[in-house]
Amino acid sequence: MNMRLFGIIIFTIFFSLLNFNSAIAQNSAKEKTIKILPNKTTIEEEAENFAIRIGQLLDMDDTQISKVKTIRIDYLHKFRKLEKNSTLTLEQKRVRLRMFQEEYDTKFTSLLTPEQQERIKKRSYIR
Repeated sequence: MNMRLFGIIIFTIFFSLLNFNSAIAQNSAKEKTIKILPNKTTIEEEAENFAIRIGQLLDMDDTQISKVKTIRIDYLHKFRKLEKNSTLTLEQKRVRLRMFQEEYDTKFTSLLTPEQQERIKKRSYIR
């Protein structure tokens, strides 16, 4: 499989699992609606939650989950720092974000067994 396509697949899963909480609320008409609330967790908590979810999805062992958490923490720190950087243009931020994503994809992919890579491919085509 083309590494770029594989990176896009991983990136898609990565962002589909972003930390957002769903809360079901009742409106005045007693209809159920879903509100998406940004999760107010630390980077470390967010990384741990992500690692656990992706670990369950791919049947990862504890070592893989721990490594995913470490990679995710590094990525999120870089992302947040980039997000707050007011000296860069939007295009410069996009270029750096792409570099971060490629680095993340490479590190993440290197942790996966061939079977886990297949599961990612299958899951991303379902959505």
